[in-house]
Amino acid sequence: MSETITCEWCAEEIPAGSGRCPMCQGSISPTGRRIQGTPLAAKPAEPARPKAPAGWYDDPKLVNTRRYWDGAKWTEHRQEKVPAPPVVAAAQPPADHPEDSPRSRGGWIGAAVVVLVIVVIGALSGGNGGSDGPDTGDKYGAQDVCKQFVKKRLKSPGSADFSETSTTGSGQLWTVSGAVDSQNTFGGLVRNNYVCKVRHTAGENWRLVDMQMTGN
Repeated sequence: MSETITCEWCAEEIPAGSGRCPMCQGSISPTGRRIQGTPLAAKPAEPARPKAPAGWYDDPKLVNTRRYWDGAKWTEHRQEKVPAPPVVAAAQPPADHPEDSPRSRGGWIGAAVVVLVIVVIGALSGGNGGSDGPDTGDKYGAQDVCKQFVKKRLKSPGSADFSETSTTGSGQLWTVSGAVDSQNTFGGLVRNNYVCKVRHTAGENWRLVDMQMTGN
């Protein structure tokens, strides 16, 4: 492998012993040095770099200092670098207290009114749920249903004549007592005393809890 030397003018690697650099066309010594008095070709010009527009920039030599660049070179004008003020976001209402907003307060009031209306409607309608729901009956409904249960135990339900009716209870559980006159198998009238306990379930529905009847 042949030895090479480096041209000190253009840094081109050329074979040792060459008297001229093929790159810059300069005459050089065997060690790569320029030979005095030998005309050299102009050194290749570096491509022009775009220059920053005139303005204040960070001083490349001093910390916390800005220096004025006139578009071609640095000037002697300097000034202290002032830190930019911190960016403060616009104040927002606290997320944990939406009630502070008038719109939020109106929303809460509207929601409360809706809930109240639902509760009132539920209380008035009494709910038509399962067999033991919160629905309640009244004494007149208890009397009517107990008479039906008594008639089912008579020989001639169509001839039943109720009297001395008494009703106690409240809510869902009611007790109706009294007397009933009706025909027996032979057509004669017989009197039976009864005590009927019923439970109101839902709507028009009742359930017999206990029935006692005694004949005279």
